[in-house]
Amino acid sequence: MKKRSPIFKTAIILIPILLIIAAAYGIYVVTKTQTPPLTKTYTNSYYKFSINLPKDTEYCINDCYADDFEDKDSTNFEINGNQLAKIDNTEFGKGSDLAYIQIKFDKNKLGMSAIDFAKRSLEANKKYSKKDIYSKEEETTFAGEKAYSFVAEHGFEERGKIYNLSGVTELTNNLSQAGEGRVLSVPHRVIYFDHEGYIYRILYPLNTNLAKEIIDSFKFTK
Repeated sequence: MKKRSPIFKTAIILIPILLIIAAAYGIYVVTKTQTPPLTKTYTNSYYKFSINLPKDTEYCINDCYADDFEDKDSTNFEINGNQLAKIDNTEFGKGSDLAYIQIKFDKNKLGMSAIDFAKRSLEANKKYSKKDIYSKEEETTFAGEKAYSFVAEHGFEERGKIYNLSGVTELTNNLSQAGEGRVLSVPHRVIYFDHEGYIYRILYPLNTNLAKEIIDSFKFTK
């Protein structure tokens, strides 16, 4: 009978061990990347949209100092990165207080579509802002509407619009002047679109699957 080599015997022992380790690692990866179920729903009955959240998620409306606004006055929905870090153990580099899920909207009085405004504002930012980096610009769809999307690496600013009581209006006399925006600790996707006379801006961090799942659950209701 031919004797088996020591290498063969070692392989026979090691293969099952390696398979066990690989299986355990696979379970770890699945567990690590699994996001909590979205069992809680925020609904705005006036603007007719909803978004699903994990059950323990805390969110804020408008200025984030009071949550007792009526739906018709609630034009800014926001989840701070601290909440994402708490629920999903997400790390945000320079700080979770500089990461956001945001749905911001106002009456569109710009005289142009959300897509055209987003393109113009982005081009002005590229021209006048040296610190912000933008990429992956594309026309897309969101919640059934035509949209414009891009990735903001360190922060972003809006140029060419001003907020007032009637909605958002055009400010064209000085596109070099930065308007409302955010400093960001991680890359965020920014999405602009119109719906029934309102201009929407969606913002969410790209380093967490939970944020994308929350935003993907956004829908307009009847």
